[in-house]
Amino acid sequence: MDRLIRGIESSVVELEKELVKLGEHATWSPLDKGRTAVDQVAECALITDWVGQTLEDCVIAPMDWEAYGATKASLDTVEKALAALKPATERCLAAMRNLPAEKADDVVELPWGEKYTLGELANIVWWNNTYHNGQICYIQTLLGI
Repeated sequence: MDRLIRGIESSVVELEKELVKLGEHATWSPLDKGRTAVDQVAECALITDWVGQTLEDCVIAPMDWEAYGATKASLDTVEKALAALKPATERCLAAMRNLPAEKADDVVELPWGEKYTLGELANIVWWNNTYHNGQICYIQTLLGI
């Protein structure tokens, strides 16, 4: 779990660095259809917080997709998205550190049907962060940054 914690910490540093590098273009949307970098970091914050809550409670946290969408839409600036990402990450990392060993192999089913153990669930945070970091870097290439 320590390696995954370090990976998540590193992925958050990279997300922040690449989002800030975009400057005024952080809310730019490719072809006015693609997702902005800010929107992607907002998603990372919300998914990280959801995983953190799940690990704290050792059961899948409820997922209200309407509320999720509204909250994500409200995180519409670099500052707001990063302000949400930091406490979400702290919550998730604390929950990872405090996950009882006897609960780590408990299987949970995600709202979209996939099954993971609680111990594996934190990997979603790392994967999601690194995936969206790549998307943000691609936006930079489109803009010549």
